[in-house]
Amino acid sequence: MFVSALALAAVALLSCAVPASAQTTDVPRVGVGLSLVQSGVGGAGVAGGLFYPFRDIGPRTLGVIGAAAFHHFGDGGFSMITFGGGVRMTHTWSATLKTFVQGVGGIVQARDSGDNPFGETRTDFGIGGGGGILYPINDQINFMAEADLGLVPGSRASAKGLLLTFGVSMPLGRR
Repeated sequence: MFVSALALAAVALLSCAVPASAQTTDVPRVGVGLSLVQSGVGGAGVAGGLFYPFRDIGPRTLGVIGAAAFHHFGDGGFSMITFGGGVRMTHTWSATLKTFVQGVGGIVQARDSGDNPFGETRTDFGIGGGGGILYPINDQINFMAEADLGLVPGSRASAKGLLLTFGVSMPLGRR
């Protein structure tokens, strides 16, 4: 029921984004970075995402995001892949600083290969929220720092985790 409601909300939000895209001065951005996750045991990996803005509200911009990440945990062969989407609100404080908050939902796939090359794979639905900063390095590239808290309610132990990502974001075009 919850997954169906979330999917319906995402479709409704995305259908509003295309006609409203002319109502913003911001541009779509792609971001990539190195990512650290702590969920009982630490992992490291890469994360990337796309922000598509569709409405300016004063100094704030509302948009949709899509994100993906891969993390590997220790020497035991445990890895995690995530794919998700959601909403992001950015706030422009000055020409040199933007902050954002976001909420996401998506698929979390964990694989524990151990000694078995095929391993055990488990796929669950996860939700998360967080925020970060965008600080310009030059007129095209921003430094990005992001912190998110994630929850996988359907997992065996209702897994929770802290995700820290540090990287860059770049525009995909000009308005």
